[in-house]
Amino acid sequence: MAAMVKGKTLDFAQVMHRVREVLEQLPDARRGKNRHYRMTDAGVSAFSVFFMQCASFLEYQRRMQQEQGRNNVQSMFGAHDIPSDNQIRNLLDTVKPQALEPLYDALLEGLMNEGVIERYRTLQGKVLLALDGVTYFSSTTLHCAQCSQRRHAGRTLYSHSALTPVLVQPGQDKVVALAPEFVTPQDGSAKQDCELNAARRWLQRHGSRCAEFGTVVLGDDLYCHEPFCQALRAQGLDFVLVCKPESHPTTYEWLQMLERRGDVHSMTVRRGTPRKVYIDCYRWAHALPLRDADGALTVDWCELTTTNEAGKVLYRNSFASSLPVGAQTVREIVAAGRARWKIENENNTLKTKGYRFEHNFGHGKQHLSATLASLIVLAYLLHTVLDWLDERFAHLRELIACRQRVFDDMRALATYCHFPNWSAMIAFMIQGLTDGPQPVPAPP
Repeated sequence: MAAMVKGKTLDFAQVMHRVREVLEQLPDARRGKNRHYRMTDAGVSAFSVFFMQCASFLEYQRRMQQEQGRNNVQSMFGAHDIPSDNQIRNLLDTVKPQALEPLYDALLEGLMNEGVIERYRTLQGKVLLALDGVTYFSSTTLHCAQCSQRRHAGRTLYSHSALTPVLVQPGQDKVVALAPEFVTPQDGSAKQDCELNAARRWLQRHGSRCAEFGTVVLGDDLYCHEPFCQALRAQGLDFVLVCKPESHPTTYEWLQMLERRGDVHSMTVRRGTPRKVYIDCYRWAHALPLRDADGALTVDWCELTTTNEAGKVLYRNSFASSLPVGAQTVREIVAAGRARWKIENENNTLKTKGYRFEHNFGHGKQHLSATLASLIVLAYLLHTVLDWLDERFAHLRELIACRQRVFDDMRALATYCHFPNWSAMIAFMIQGLTDGPQPVPAPP
């Protein structure tokens, strides 16, 4: 990946070359001789739909192929042929989403080589990794062997969920999406899978890599229990996790005891403007056990309560951390813990900002739903990477402030006009915005 981004000139064509390299390695379950369409064509075609944020993109390109003898899926994304929608679903149904993980790793490595990840460092040079789960499909009728099940109002509800890890940084609106892990029935287990188990599997595969560049794991109260915290520490990872009183009675009993002894520390910070003042009250304590047992894991605890001048509580939350909390660090640790909300914002973006994460593009019988969901997250990651490292795309984003309009314009252009490559379309858009309307590209 380093060669792809040398000199901070990563562009779409270079990334798509790497995408095709990985997709060429997708396992092909077909046994007959009828292999007109390659696995790469199926993967690239599906990815183009999510990248262009257009469910009808392939249909438009098939029509362009019939009328002009060429199409933008070939010239921009590098597919040789465009399979039918059903052929794409059948080909990708047998592909596990883990087959796409090398693409996530390559893009992350590129961001690290270009120094982007360095700008995410906080807490004495650490990177914040937020974990959260999201349900992206549910139905009372459509289901497969990979679905989770639960009874609701006398009916069985089938669903698909995923853990969607992201790198976050306080004050930074962009997140770096990492490879998702899917909640799915596990071989040899009689119990249903869950978000916490998915997080453990993800850490088994990626935890040591995260530890190499210094990672602090963020999560809600679901993750703040000793077995998971021990698993994080075993991987060399620190954590800042939401710690609620109702789910940690022992921890808060100790906190009350320490408070009576005067061992709970506090600090108050006033901020805001003369007309609107906020009062942040920080409290912290050391070496609190997470459960009632000899040898229980101990954590440092901290809390932030924000009020206005009238004393109305505007925000309150508490966190357990493996990092030492003190007067010099409590504000930074709390800010890190609060940054976990950015993963919820990311999941909302996937659902509502053009990616249509909850749309049923295809359910399949094996892995189709999860593999398509992983391609959607990959498109989201690539859009973020291009914002940072593709100079021409970044310039276009400066000219068009509204992100939705950028994709609306690209979809319209790619629907009616053929471009020899991605750069030609971006150049056409930039020239039109800076030099006035341009002639439509001539047909062959």
